[in-house]
Amino acid sequence: MYDFGYSMFAFVVFARYLSDWLISDLHQPDWVYTTGQAIAALTLLVVMPVAGVVADALGSHRPLLLVFTLGAGISGGAVGLIDPSMGPLGIVPLMACATVSAACTGLSFAQFDPMLAVVAPRRSWGTMSGIAVGAGYAGILVWIGVLADMFVPDGADKQHAFLPAAVVLLVLSVPVLTLARRSHRPEGTTPKDVRGVLGTARGEIFSAVGRLRSHRPILRLLAGRFLYTDAVGTVNVFAVVYMSRLGGFGETDKNKVTALVVLSGGVGAIVAGWCARRFGPRRVLLTVVPCFAVGLGIVAGVGQPWTVWVLAPVLGISLGTVYTVDRVFMLALTPPELRGELFGFFNLIGRVAQALGPFVLWGGTIFVLHDATGVLNVLDASRVSLGLIALSALTGLYVISSLDDGHRDGADDVDITVHVGDDPEPAVTPRPE
Repeated sequence: MYDFGYSMFAFVVFARYLSDWLISDLHQPDWVYTTGQAIAALTLLVVMPVAGVVADALGSHRPLLLVFTLGAGISGGAVGLIDPSMGPLGIVPLMACATVSAACTGLSFAQFDPMLAVVAPRRSWGTMSGIAVGAGYAGILVWIGVLADMFVPDGADKQHAFLPAAVVLLVLSVPVLTLARRSHRPEGTTPKDVRGVLGTARGEIFSAVGRLRSHRPILRLLAGRFLYTDAVGTVNVFAVVYMSRLGGFGETDKNKVTALVVLSGGVGAIVAGWCARRFGPRRVLLTVVPCFAVGLGIVAGVGQPWTVWVLAPVLGISLGTVYTVDRVFMLALTPPELRGELFGFFNLIGRVAQALGPFVLWGGTIFVLHDATGVLNVLDASRVSLGLIALSALTGLYVISSLDDGHRDGADDVDITVHVGDDPEPAVTPRPE
């Protein structure tokens, strides 16, 4: 239920309406939206590692999940209430709420992801992750098929979408915050230790960074994830803006394309979860991400509306695969006692990539090629951006291509122990039943 509500909220605010509303309807330049996302990313750089350390000390992710989910929902709902032209500051109050919501959205899911290890046995991680991501896509489909026509029909103000999505997020967060199993407090940790974490957070973060540097396979996974998540996330956010610039797409057509992406993503998530168990997460990523890059290259090179319909299922499958498989990859490489800490970095990398990707690959490219110099029109500058995004995805794939995910053909369950020290390679042993 949390994935259902969270995915609907994130889709409505950050993928479907906010960027298109600001850029296409309010006529703000692309960099206004991407700058807010970059500020949110900088916030994550500071707060997310601290949150991971605190969660490990608490022995539970639920308290911080509550705080950040409330922050995301309340600030996101405020975007639907603030007049974009209010006062002398104009768009600034609205963008401030959007930035807070983006930061809290990233921080909340960083607490949700590691709970997968608590609610499912190792052999079911891939399956459970796929089901959860599939439920998230179901939430998006419910918005497109039912709620979109209720709150944002053709010709309506897109601002009407944000408050209902925030209400859905907050309501559907209640079960996981009250019923989900609590992880055990780490051995040797006391309530006094927990209270002292914030006072020593700086030292803890430096220690966490040092421990991360000792896990070289994880470092490579995070570096690769930054690049391919950067690519997939940027296309996901600006696909609707690109359709507006391409022409030939009304709001109903945009919803149909989005529905195709979502349906493909839901199927891709379920299939990717099964394939990750059968073939290992590395092989799944090496198969799907190149298809995404090729599809994006076709859209960028041809520049015709029909290519968007070709990319839609490829983008959906890529989104479903990446969000399902790479957290399974991360779980396989991460020692259990450091999951909260290292998943803080894992989610930090993903969220920062999804903010800096639009800022650099989309907003920055269009600013240089169109806004500042006028070398290209805005559509052609957007096509160049898509080409750079495809290149980023392939580079990230290359970075992780030599990693060992511990999977062995014919063995569903393996345990991976990452040695701290000079040996960067994981030792793989069969999991006893």
